[in-house]
Amino acid sequence: MNTIDNNTMSNLANTYMERAKKKEETSGIGASRVRKSSNKNTKKKKLNYNHREISQQILRASKLSSAANVLASARSKLGVLRRSQSTGQYNEREITNAIIHARRMVQCASKKVQNLKEEEIQKKKLERKNGSEDMVRKIETRQKIERKEQQIKQEIARQEALEAIAEKKDWVELAQKKKWNRNNERGKVNEANMKYIKGRLSILKDEGYSVDSSEIMRLKASLEELNREQARVQAEQSASAAPADSSGAADASLSMEFSGSAAEQAAAVVGSTVDIAL
Repeated sequence: MNTIDNNTMSNLANTYMERAKKKEETSGIGASRVRKSSNKNTKKKKLNYNHREISQQILRASKLSSAANVLASARSKLGVLRRSQSTGQYNEREITNAIIHARRMVQCASKKVQNLKEEEIQKKKLERKNGSEDMVRKIETRQKIERKEQQIKQEIARQEALEAIAEKKDWVELAQKKKWNRNNERGKVNEANMKYIKGRLSILKDEGYSVDSSEIMRLKASLEELNREQARVQAEQSASAAPADSSGAADASLSMEFSGSAAEQAAAVVGSTVDIAL
């Protein structure tokens, strides 16, 4: 009797435990289904991402500083998207697509910074090169101007020297002309005086004056003095050329005419050739 009761109690206990276990499993599956259903029914947040924002900033950046600022903004935007992804509050595909785009924007901004940096370096090199070339051109231009000025100064100095020489030559020629003219005038005067004295001596001889008379001796002394002076004048004229102008030629022709007329007059007055040794 006791054995039957124990078996019965054991069976009842096992049955109860099996029922409880099944109930627990059934309740667990239900809870899991409830959680999955609640997760499916939870609404995802809308991702606030404007793909044009950073891209337009990259394209507009024209200076290295502005491009660096855009790069910093792109990196910040990428960090925000990654943190948002870790929350699970956004659509996975949508936020993944945005992160990929943001990463590419970081690469584009970085490339823009690198390009602008290289362009700036090249620009500075060109400016230094052009600056040095401009300096060389300025130096060459200044040297050309200085050489030209020096040539002009030398030419002016040469012209002034030539003018001074020409002026000095003109004055020398004038002085020579004056001296020649004075000698020529003196020669003509001496020639006329000599012919007169010779004529006078001839007249006195014909009148019977003695050779030792004081009048004849005085005339002979004057004639000798005129001969010496005439020789000196002729020597000076021979040493210097006669001035080449019409007045000089006229004076020469006039002298010849005067000499001829004077000889004719002397011959007419005296009537015979005058002996200078009289």
